[in-house]
Amino acid sequence: KVPAPYRWMENLNSQDVARWVAQENQLTHAFLDRIPERPWMRARLTRLWNYEKVSVPRREAGKLFFGRNSGLQNQSAIFEADSATAPPRMLIDPNALSVDGSVALLDYAPSHDGHAVAYALSQGGSDWETIHVRNLDSGRDLGDEVQWVKFSNIAWTRDSKGFFYSRYPAPPQGEAISDRVTDQALYYHTAGTPQSADKKIYARPDRPEWVINGSVSEDGRYLFV
Repeated sequence: KVPAPYRWMENLNSQDVARWVAQENQLTHAFLDRIPERPWMRARLTRLWNYEKVSVPRREAGKLFFGRNSGLQNQSAIFEADSATAPPRMLIDPNALSVDGSVALLDYAPSHDGHAVAYALSQGGSDWETIHVRNLDSGRDLGDEVQWVKFSNIAWTRDSKGFFYSRYPAPPQGEAISDRVTDQALYYHTAGTPQSADKKIYARPDRPEWVINGSVSEDGRYLFV
């Protein structure tokens, strides 16, 4: 027999686990907060990190799409510009999506015609993503909500009508964090339609632990899996 004294901690929704985590945090900070060098380290690191950061731009339909952080923002916002010298326009500001900063922007992909951007959000540090689609002409989101996406890229077709993405089967209710993920498959989503209409493109039930991603060739003729 092998004892398992911490089995109770596997129940992530348990009040006992939440209480234990709170007590551990209290114990840890009671020690850390007494270290006299910490305020200096915080001030020094803040000064070193406070500079503008710009990602490598993507070019679609003659426009440039890129992420930019003014210095101390929690997340970079997504911008578009007509050229390298033109004034940029903010498309998505993930810092405004939640008051407590618990919603993170994990990925984005502009359509090839430059009229839309698909972007993936995560809640509370989870690997699970939900993909949304924003119309760049109106600045408003379409009704798209593509769920149970994880370890996936976003690959638009050349006609900009939709994109390929990878998802897992929906986990049991309340077990999204603890459930073991298997059987990822590649799907195609048409922008502006419900996820229930998405087409399954490729799956490998004989290899349930494989990660399956898709990308579209430059000329739009081929899907690489």
